[in-house]
Amino acid sequence: MTVPVSASPGAALRASSRPAPTPQPLRHPPRPAPAVKLYDWPFLFVLGYLLVEFGRPHNWFPPLGLMRPGMFVLVGGMLGLMARGTLPLKATLAKHLLAFWCLMLVLVPFCTNNRVAFNGTRDFGFFLFGALLPMIAHINTYERFVKAIKWWVYIHVPLGLYSITHRGMGVGSFLTDENDFALALNVILPYAFAMAFMEKKARARIMFFGVVLMLVAASTATLSRGGFIGLVCVFFMLWLKSPRKVVAAALVGVLGLAMLVVTPASYWKEMQTIETADQEGDTGAERLYLWGIGWRMFKDYPVFGVGPSNFQYNNYKYETPEAAARGYHVWGTVAHSLYFTLIPEYGIVGTTLFASMLITAWVRRRRVSRRCRDALASGTLSDEDRDRVTTLLQLSAAMDSSQLTFLVTGAFIAVLYYPHVWVLVTLTVVLENVAAKVLPAPVAPLPTVARSWSPPRALAGRTSVAGRTAT
Repeated sequence: MTVPVSASPGAALRASSRPAPTPQPLRHPPRPAPAVKLYDWPFLFVLGYLLVEFGRPHNWFPPLGLMRPGMFVLVGGMLGLMARGTLPLKATLAKHLLAFWCLMLVLVPFCTNNRVAFNGTRDFGFFLFGALLPMIAHINTYERFVKAIKWWVYIHVPLGLYSITHRGMGVGSFLTDENDFALALNVILPYAFAMAFMEKKARARIMFFGVVLMLVAASTATLSRGGFIGLVCVFFMLWLKSPRKVVAAALVGVLGLAMLVVTPASYWKEMQTIETADQEGDTGAERLYLWGIGWRMFKDYPVFGVGPSNFQYNNYKYETPEAAARGYHVWGTVAHSLYFTLIPEYGIVGTTLFASMLITAWVRRRRVSRRCRDALASGTLSDEDRDRVTTLLQLSAAMDSSQLTFLVTGAFIAVLYYPHVWVLVTLTVVLENVAAKVLPAPVAPLPTVARSWSPPRALAGRTSVAGRTAT
């Protein structure tokens, strides 16, 4: 048999004696990825949205309203998305947000009041593409995430002081009514509490604990019974989510004691009326009446509901003769409940979508928290990475507390179209994206090598019935 030249001993010797080729330098060596700036103009528009939406500077200084600051920051957010080139819709929760808006679009032509439904759907679209999706796209680093949360907390400091000095009233828009303002303060309180634990410097930690005390005092200044129940939920979640239960119980006890000291007797007198809230003449009885109307409306429109913002334009059809005889008419009155706004306006389809969104957000945060705890328990993190992972764990717990107090306090207020829950879902996407960059990648299990079958030695070399050697 002829041996190939490449396999001959002489050829192999000559090949081994040749000098190795000198590697040629690349003409265009790859450039290192540029570092992401902390403040670029799309991120500044995101911070601007938080300031305009929650800080309401145009309500503090009305001439600013002539400049339409809300439209300015939303258009800026849209331009930021256009500069990015793609929509950040890979995350499941981002698709939930888009799906809810598409459902609103579909329902507009079938509403009793098409104009109101169209306006609400248009505003939610601006909100989605000008604020929520830009948050997902541009709060894309750990540093930006922490800056955005701190900025959001700082914005509520003057709001809390305003509440204390104005008998619990807010500055305007969805922050005017005492109940609405109590909800906003309760939602931001867990983030301030998390910031107090995240800070290393004693001065900054004391400052954030002072913010927590001020927010508690501002919430009690509203004299909101729903706000009080939501505040209790916040205290419970702060204790439940803390890894050090004794320390957390002591801090919650201090907050409760401070609450007893700073709140007037009229607050506790108002809270005692919770037991009699269903009696005639109480606002609680009016809420129960409207909730009954919402339930009957849902039974008439169980699949898709009556459409966006159309509860108040269909509720008069369900008035009871007794209420009508007393001269109490509800046309134009909202449901005074998150749930009895959602159920009659969107039916089973919209309610399922909304519930799926919140459950998915909770599951994703739970997954991030588990990974954070595993990383901390591994003992392989540097001091800087350990601080970052601890911060993400604290913020995840704050989001859980914020979601619970929103769902509890929102049971007594029509807050479906307020920005709180939608921003919370969006920040959950941000948390998940940032955690993917900060946390160490999970170790993949070693691949299992399947052993190929080989015949026993006793059969080796035996001849089969056909005369071939067994293999």
